[in-house]
Amino acid sequence: MFSRNRVFISTLLMVFSALLLFSFYNKADIIRPDFAHVRGDLLTVDELYKAFVNNPAQANKDYGNRVVEVSGTLMSIAGGKAGAQILLIGGEEGIVYCNLDKKRNKNVKKYSVGDKISIRGFCLGYFKDEDEIRMNKCIIVEREIES
Repeated sequence: MFSRNRVFISTLLMVFSALLLFSFYNKADIIRPDFAHVRGDLLTVDELYKAFVNNPAQANKDYGNRVVEVSGTLMSIAGGKAGAQILLIGGEEGIVYCNLDKKRNKNVKKYSVGDKISIRGFCLGYFKDEDEIRMNKCIIVEREIES
């Protein structure tokens, strides 16, 4: 009798956990907001790069784990995991590695290497080993960029 109740309670907890995880998975856009309507700090690639290289602690406090908008020159476009687009935008000093949100970036093909571009996304920080700044869930911001 005791082991039968234990099996029943264990099964019930596993089903409840699975339902809870499934619920969170399907509500991912609530947990991770759409950056199209979030205004972040507007910087050039060089300004963001210099901030992380010159004072990493302050830059992480100011930009780390926040929405940031970065403008620069498109250096490359590549496919990534699950069809996501990867962009590298650069300036004179450094580069920003952008993992695009594929749901909100259907217009990637209209850009080519050398174009001025502005990207808004979640700044993950500076990765010293690769000497680059990484951003995730990025969107291309449609605006005129000064040359």
